[in-house]
Amino acid sequence: SADYVNSRDLGLRDIFIRTVEEDQTPHLAQITCPTTLLYGGKDTETPPALGRTLHRLIANSTYVECPEFDHISILSRGRHQLTTLILETVKRGTS
Repeated sequence: SADYVNSRDLGLRDIFIRTVEEDQTPHLAQITCPTTLLYGGKDTETPPALGRTLHRLIANSTYVECPEFDHISILSRGRHQLTTLILETVKRGTS
């Protein structure tokens, strides 16, 4: 990924690798607040299968997959879907 390449150029490669590979799975059951997991269906860097696994392990979570987006495009072209999802979540929380 571009982040990986940039981390190498900055001398941060080892930190980047340790951060990305760190397994937080044992701690997921401790998450008690409502959590929304939003994944791009074409994401190869953090694939939807990872999101579905996290969803199973986080008790109060919602999994949303946007099938036409990848790792980056979900933040650019998908920004409208993200905004709508956030606004709906906030509205539900205040109702």
